[in-house]
Amino acid sequence: MLVTLWLRSVRDFQQGFMAACRFEPAAEAVVAAAQHIPVYCREHPAQARAMTLYRQAELVRSAPAALRGEVAIVNDEVNAVSEDLARRRYVVVDEHRIALLRTATRQCPYGLVRPYLGGAIPAWIDEAAAACARAIAALGDR
Repeated sequence: MLVTLWLRSVRDFQQGFMAACRFEPAAEAVVAAAQHIPVYCREHPAQARAMTLYRQAELVRSAPAALRGEVAIVNDEVNAVSEDLARRRYVVVDEHRIALLRTATRQCPYGLVRPYLGGAIPAWIDEAAAACARAIAALGDR
């Protein structure tokens, strides 16, 4: 039951994240994707907490057999959309730039939000996520 809750929460979050990744221009999509994390977590606190129950790599091994296939592919579409954003943002894409975009749009904003999950997420987190996303993504312009 908890794995099903996790999957449903992840999929719900991903819909808005992928929509943000498709914005134009690509530089603004990076910011929109990063800001989606604090906005979503503020608006959907229960789902945000549910997403912290598991890590995908762990669930691939430990989820009920009937759910392992879905768990294994849950991030495939969001990864493809993120790679497309990297291509639009940088034109020339390599592992370094993909890692920068992943950090800018996922890891950094999540790191900013994580300590506040379960309580009020300050509004300044949105601006911080945007500033971090711009700065990290710009590292790929060198």
